[in-house]
Amino acid sequence: MALVSNTRLATLVKTILVTGAGGYLGRELVRQLLALGTFHVRAQVRGSRLDSSFAQHPRLEQLHGDLSNQHFCASLCRGVDTIIHLANRAHTVGTKDAQWAASFVPTQYLADAAVSAGVQKLIFLSSIKANDPEQSPYAAVKRQQEDELLRRHQSGQLRVVCLRPALIYGPGMRGNLATLFKLLRRPNWRILPRPSGEMGLIGLEDCCRAIIAGLELEALEGQRWQLDDGNRYTVIDIFREVRRSLGLSPLLLWIPRPLVFCATMLSEWSAPLTGLSIGRGSYATLYLERFQPDPSYGQLCGFVPRQEFYREIPVLLENMNA
Repeated sequence: MALVSNTRLATLVKTILVTGAGGYLGRELVRQLLALGTFHVRAQVRGSRLDSSFAQHPRLEQLHGDLSNQHFCASLCRGVDTIIHLANRAHTVGTKDAQWAASFVPTQYLADAAVSAGVQKLIFLSSIKANDPEQSPYAAVKRQQEDELLRRHQSGQLRVVCLRPALIYGPGMRGNLATLFKLLRRPNWRILPRPSGEMGLIGLEDCCRAIIAGLELEALEGQRWQLDDGNRYTVIDIFREVRRSLGLSPLLLWIPRPLVFCATMLSEWSAPLTGLSIGRGSYATLYLERFQPDPSYGQLCGFVPRQEFYREIPVLLENMNA
């Protein structure tokens, strides 16, 4: 029986590029991809290196740099079969120009480099916020990124799948949900808005499992797909369940909605100074969103959620105390 050389074996293993691999979602996705044992993972990181637990993995290659650098994008894409594009400006705050410069432009550069390098497929992690691009600059730019990438798919340049995860929860979470948990943990804080919004959620591990489940399924290509855990959550029930898990008194929910609107607008305006991720998107989550679960993605690729938010609350709270 002929032996396959190490060089030849390397060419038989698919190389997946994960952008934003040092982020909240990226670290877990890289961990799961490496655990499969079937891929070489090229991880684009901008800040610190990946966790020491797998940073020296023989099938992991780390490249440090910014996607706003076209030459760096070109080097990232050489020899890559599939890109999972996670790197974007985080959360819902920031002006349209800031979101455009930090998210849309690097996505353009990455797509250009992918086409030039002959990359077969790009999976873009968008956001459920892209359902309503009028909601915030973040939502608007997410939708524009989707449109740009799907245009490239339609022109035959690159096979593209756009995934819209619901709000992702898990250890190390940031953004609206983390801010909410921090407020609800305060024993004497009993005055908050009376929200009427409904939202979708998906666990961190489940979100990465969902991405991997559809990794090579051609039927998903050229379309936008929603990722969620199949449940609809009311924001007010989340308020109550978190307080109950903490053993704290219920909230007195009576801040008038117009006052909340003014506060979120002021927070968005001052976000570059304060760093708070509260703005129009947060207001929409509290009052305007009417989430509908969509099982279509799971039906096609066989993904079945394992995590359920209310069961995970004690773990999330413990992690925030660590």
